[in-house]
Amino acid sequence: MTTELVLVDHQTAVWDVLELMLDEQIRHVIVSDPERPVVVEISDLVAVVLPR
Repeated sequence: MTTELVLVDHQTAVWDVLELMLDEQIRHVIVSDPERPVVVEISDLVAVVLPR
């Protein structure tokens, strides 16, 4: 399996992350300071949430 890199904006990410949390598919959530990206690792998928 390969790891995909997905870039999403904050609004999209909020709903995607909440849905995946409910599905218990998120393994790691890394939240850095607001000026830096938030990285969410979902199984074999890595989503990068870019700051506005």
